[in-house]
Amino acid sequence: MLRPDTFRAYIPQKLKGLVTMIWEHKMENDLPFRRQTIFPSGCHGLFFRLGKPAVIIQADTQLNNGNPMHAFGFMGGIQTNTISLNFESYHFLGVQLQPAACYALFGLPASELTNMALECHNISKDMHLIEEQLLELDTFEKRAHCVENWLFSFFNPSMEAAMAVQMEHRLKALSSTEPVGSLPYAKLLGYSRSQTHRLFMKWFGLSPGVYWRYKKFLKGLETIHHEDEHSLTQVALASGFYDQAHFTRTFKEFTGISPKVYQRDKSPIPGHIIS
Repeated sequence: MLRPDTFRAYIPQKLKGLVTMIWEHKMENDLPFRRQTIFPSGCHGLFFRLGKPAVIIQADTQLNNGNPMHAFGFMGGIQTNTISLNFESYHFLGVQLQPAACYALFGLPASELTNMALECHNISKDMHLIEEQLLELDTFEKRAHCVENWLFSFFNPSMEAAMAVQMEHRLKALSSTEPVGSLPYAKLLGYSRSQTHRLFMKWFGLSPGVYWRYKKFLKGLETIHHEDEHSLTQVALASGFYDQAHFTRTFKEFTGISPKVYQRDKSPIPGHIIS
């Protein structure tokens, strides 16, 4: 089990719909585990390294301008596969960003960051100032509020951003009720297929068909994590899959790992296996 003081989270209020959570995760080198497998979360991530660099292993990820894990801050796009970290120690402050936040805050089409990572100095010229502040602040609460205020300075409200947030909420609701087949375009606020495709690539980083399977996978991952007594067949049906085999294929498409392995080895942190 993780020690309770290793993971902390703060739910920011200033950027609802764009920023889900600001968190801090620390593991010391006296702990018996050294490897962390992180499953796709459906979100972008900002990461600020407060300790030594970890080693990232992910064959399909492209790393711009060297290895961002060695930088103080980097941004990871939406992932469609797992990431494995090997480490002696691990200390990060992170921000879980909804897919639309990439464009709404930084003007970057989400498709440009899918399965990629970018050092934060390419996003903000003042990154060194944030680094100095975060390294000087002595509590998680102070660091979280510092990052929240920094992100809010990028936000320029627009109708398009509001539309993307609304679409994401609608998709999440549909993923709980609609079958895993084709994306129900008719239920997406009346957009045409071509309009929907352009918006999905810009705001979410994946084509509509792939993103819909991705949302269904995320629903299944959530169900497995929180429903310990459910069989995989029950998880599959509760997540809108036709049967367990269909669910297993989709789960492995985005992780390379069977849902049975995750069910057996999951950690207290959703979407993580720590060993």
